[in-house]
Amino acid sequence: MQKSKVWVRKGLYLVPNFFTTLTLFFGFLSLAYSQKGDIHMAVICVCFAMVFDFMDGLIARLTNTQSEFGQEYDSLADMLAFGVAPASLAWHYAQSKGLPQEPFWMITFVYLFAITARLARFNALKQYADTQFFRGLPSPAAAGFVCAVVLACSHYDPQLPLDLFLTLVLILTSVCVVSNMAYPSLKRSDFLQRRPVLVMTLVMVLGIVFMVDPLRGLLGILGVYVLSGPMISIFYLYFKFPLKTLVFQRWGRAIIRMKKRNLR
Repeated sequence: MQKSKVWVRKGLYLVPNFFTTLTLFFGFLSLAYSQKGDIHMAVICVCFAMVFDFMDGLIARLTNTQSEFGQEYDSLADMLAFGVAPASLAWHYAQSKGLPQEPFWMITFVYLFAITARLARFNALKQYADTQFFRGLPSPAAAGFVCAVVLACSHYDPQLPLDLFLTLVLILTSVCVVSNMAYPSLKRSDFLQRRPVLVMTLVMVLGIVFMVDPLRGLLGILGVYVLSGPMISIFYLYFKFPLKTLVFQRWGRAIIRMKKRNLR
């Protein structure tokens, strides 16, 4: 009986690593599709990688099967799926549009460097002072934003200087990734339990947006999340809001507290 429990326990450690392997697989598949010029399939593969990356962490926490090997393996898979694959996608799309090679390959490398540095810092720090926030833009969100921008440019063909626009997007994303700005995380917060009506309303609104125009909806959601870090930092530094009050409590209460402090 004891041996069977030991084998079951060891088998549980393989489950999150299996989802990490799927993240690695779809990251490699996205890389292959971007080299073929199939932007849509490359973006879809990155989306699958994001889902499986979320699943491996969730399963590891639920089954209490976190390990040093799993953490390192997950970081290597994330570097390929959310670093190399989006950088390759942006690079090959720029080449298909005839953009100059010399400055743009440096910009894509800056993005790859930012993702790699963030993953290394994440492993080095291991624990954060506040687990309800990410320090810097998470790599899956950064990859999703870059892929959504490239896909939107390919689909809508906007009339703007494409090289400058993609450069600004990649630089902005890279700065947010390596910064110390706080990004909200719902992994260990009670936001879903404390605001069920608000969450249901947001889900319904997002569902309607995705039904009308999925690409613009995805781009809008990811863009808001990318900009949430700078906005939180500005309010935190200027208004001196505590981060938990700013993100997880109601705005009205926070503003009332601020006014009371100013009156004193």
